[in-house]
Amino acid sequence: MTKSEAVIRTILGPTRRSVTALACAVDQVIELLFVQKIPMSKIQVNQDVYPPVAEQLGQRPQSVARQVERIANCCWETGDSASLARVIGRELPEKQGPKEMLFYLAFYVHLDTPFYQVVEQSPELLF
Repeated sequence: MTKSEAVIRTILGPTRRSVTALACAVDQVIELLFVQKIPMSKIQVNQDVYPPVAEQLGQRPQSVARQVERIANCCWETGDSASLARVIGRELPEKQGPKEMLFYLAFYVHLDTPFYQVVEQSPELLF
């Protein structure tokens, strides 16, 4: 199990749902942000994340996008709120989209630090 999968499973708890697409998408975002040094505002998930993940998994980008959306929604709706808050760095008043979840998870998995804590310390990562 990859670190991305482990963090996602910590949020979701025991489930039979596959988290592979979301975990691979998180790993792709990590590659873009921290290896290729592409700012968060420049990353387009439909073009930069889903096609490489789809190729890796032998699926279509649209299928990967739907899988990521479903699992991200499960994290918001049925996931452990304390684990989710630990990844994000604060309680959020409303559910965010799959793109935001990818970034929250990528920062936490790569840096072992909640998203908002990193952003407060290094706002240059956003632009």
